[in-house]
Amino acid sequence: MKEHVTHQDRITVARNGKPGDRITLINDTLVSRRIGVAKGKFTVKGDFDAENSEIEDMLTGDAP
Repeated sequence: MKEHVTHQDRITVARNGKPGDRITLINDTLVSRRIGVAKGKFTVKGDFDAENSEIEDMLTGDAP
């Protein structure tokens, strides 16, 4: 198998010389720049985290 990697926006995956799938770059923004992008744009009413322990118990099998 021959591998050669360069910077490009899409990669075509081929089998037996026939193109099968294409992998495309969707977003090249760093994650650290995306975190907090909606800060201050909406508000959550009430105690959003009030049922975290109950949900965790259901997901881990510790619920009664």
